[in-house]
Amino acid sequence: MRKSFIFATMAAAALFAGCSSSDDLASNPGEEGIPTEAENVAIEIGVGSPTSTMRGTGAVGGVSEYDENTGFGAAVTATYWAGQKINVYMLNKGTMDIAQFVKADQTTEDIYNNAVLTTPTYDGDDASDAGSHATATGVAKYIDEAAGTYQGLPFIKYYPPTGQFDFWGYRIDDAVKDGDPVVGENDIKVTFTVDGTQDVLAAQTIETFANLSDARKNAIDGANATEKEATFVATTTAGTRYSASAARKGIQPELLFKHMMTRLTFQAKAGTQTIAYDDETGTAYVTGISVRPVKTVGATIAENEYVSTKGTLTIAWKPGNEPTAQNPQMAWGDAEANETALVLKKRPVAADANEKIENSKLVDIVDPTNDDYATNGAVDLHYNSSTSEFVNTPIGESIIAPDAQAYEVTINLAQKLPQHDTTGSSLSQDEIDADMTEMAYNTVKVVVRPSTTEEHPAFLPGYSYNLLCTVYGLERIEITATLEPWKQGEEIEVIGE
Repeated sequence: MRKSFIFATMAAAALFAGCSSSDDLASNPGEEGIPTEAENVAIEIGVGSPTSTMRGTGAVGGVSEYDENTGFGAAVTATYWAGQKINVYMLNKGTMDIAQFVKADQTTEDIYNNAVLTTPTYDGDDASDAGSHATATGVAKYIDEAAGTYQGLPFIKYYPPTGQFDFWGYRIDDAVKDGDPVVGENDIKVTFTVDGTQDVLAAQTIETFANLSDARKNAIDGANATEKEATFVATTTAGTRYSASAARKGIQPELLFKHMMTRLTFQAKAGTQTIAYDDETGTAYVTGISVRPVKTVGATIAENEYVSTKGTLTIAWKPGNEPTAQNPQMAWGDAEANETALVLKKRPVAADANEKIENSKLVDIVDPTNDDYATNGAVDLHYNSSTSEFVNTPIGESIIAPDAQAYEVTINLAQKLPQHDTTGSSLSQDEIDADMTEMAYNTVKVVVRPSTTEEHPAFLPGYSYNLLCTVYGLERIEITATLEPWKQGEEIEVIGE
């Protein structure tokens, strides 16, 4: 699962150029050694194609492998950015100090200090090819709404003439923040609460030539791939990446975004033909699914210990303060007593093909104002008579949850049930159907664990898991009364005195 942002941070020649023994301020002079506006090269923040994100504004992308059997992976909707917002820090190299630009009047301004940028929206027309978006790239735009815009155009940022810099990125979607990120001596952290719809991402720059996108490789100085790689490696040796000097050689930061949470998708199928007729709507409906991440699985459901939906993401850190297994980059605490489950949502049907349904308009699986399960959005279950198989039916979007040892899953159901025993009666079929009523209930909560392999000892961040729910529905209670005959006891003589 890989999403990369190409930080094409192009330096202005000279005034915005980095200096070294072979690359000084006079290397590309304009009048009196100062570059002209035409010579200035802007910071462009490009984006490589994402391969998997989720849903607050939606999962950005799908899974890295497309499963033709289940249809899960949805690669055609997964391999490109779609106008998501990301946050970017530009720091003085090896520090937590915000990079600044000194203006002509000697005042300073932050370059990218938790700046919000917008990724491009893919406008291709080949939605049938799962791999057609794999190389979709573009430039993320910086629009400072507080400062206003010129004709709605994005702002341009420039490198300072000297210095080296680090770039960090993250995305917490529309999660509820506990205030702005905290810039400390050794790291930058942000704390927030999720509701199951936010795809949390964090990014660092790619530091290996082979892992760069083709767009980034092609921009580097050199007649061929070998020369381009040598140019890239030379900036490592010289310690000039990332800087104005490196930017003039076509070397720009490319941020690789990784998922910090776990994606859960859901399918349901009937477990018996009693509730699923041949190629028809059956008698049972799935009306909702909810999940709680479990830290420790108890002997009973009531004894489970839960993971909180409030977490802290480390956005950036000084060398020597890297996250560890004991101190992970995305840390979740223990759940408070008042925390509730993450609820599966769905995207309503658009009025027309061109309408984009915003994630703020995601709705519950069932319309709470409609009691008719045949029309209120409840998911019915089917049996395919031609293949003699119960049909796996996708439900909702996905739940994006904190990684955990296990998940406690609750499935809400409704079922059409007769109120009276009509066996042997003279009622017509219409009269029997009129006796049916719909009963809503919850299944027993189920604790789900992954296969405990070395690769998957728990549900891991950055992975998408498909949970297949088999529904058996309610069965009528039949009580058989058997009369046991009296047994003959012994005869006892009772004598009164």
